Amino acid sequence: GPGCRVSVRARVSVRAGVRCGTGLYLVPLCERGLIMEGLDISDPMLSRARERRPDLTLHHCDMTRFDLESRFDAVLCLNSTLALVGSHELMVATIQCAARHLNPSGPGVLIPVSYTHLTLPTKRIV
Repeated sequence: GPGCRVSVRARVSVRAGVRCGTGLYLVPLCERGLIMEGLDISDPMLSRARERRPDLTLHHCDMTRFDLESRFDAVLCLNSTLALVGSHELMVATIQCAARHLNPSGPGVLIPVSYTHLTLPTKRIV
């Protein structure tokens, strides 16, 4: 099933990670002091993420149609995850779903970025 990764800026308080997988990018961002939540459609992936960081808030759901009943300051989609949903219609649905989870007063960012750019010590999350 489709999924998407979501994360956020360094000065923003609450971030989400859609299709967070095993927590590969969520854990380093938490270690940098960011407040993160994640979602994935795969229970085994979520189990691995929980092993890496038991205090993470994780949700089991599909990135094209999730409702976390929460709002986030910004949303970043990592690597080519957004393109993996399978069709233009599902890509649009994913973006619309992510947009519904943004705080009205937040920066409202959805940017496909590389995992490497988020974890290199010399890079700044903007």
